[in-house]
Amino acid sequence: KAMTRFPETVEIEAVLSSYTGVRFAIEYIIRGPQGDVRATAKSTHCFIGPDGSPLSLRRKFPAWDAIFRANALFSR
Repeated sequence: KAMTRFPETVEIEAVLSSYTGVRFAIEYIIRGPQGDVRATAKSTHCFIGPDGSPLSLRRKFPAWDAIFRANALFSR
C-alpha cells in the first residue's frame, strides 16, 4: 500500500461483500495508475425506516432484497 497524491488518478473497486436483509457491507480496493493497491477499506450500513429504526428489506421490499442477495458475495 502506498500514498496517493494530487493529481494522480485512482480506480476504486467496490464490492457488496455481505448482506443480511437489514445490514450490508461494501469492501473497497483503491488502485493507483499502474494497478498497485493503494488502500483497502470496508464500510457497513443498514436500512432504516422513517422513524429511524432498522428496516427489513426482505419484508418491506422483497424485489430489492432479491437484487441484493443475487449480488452479495455472502448473504444470509
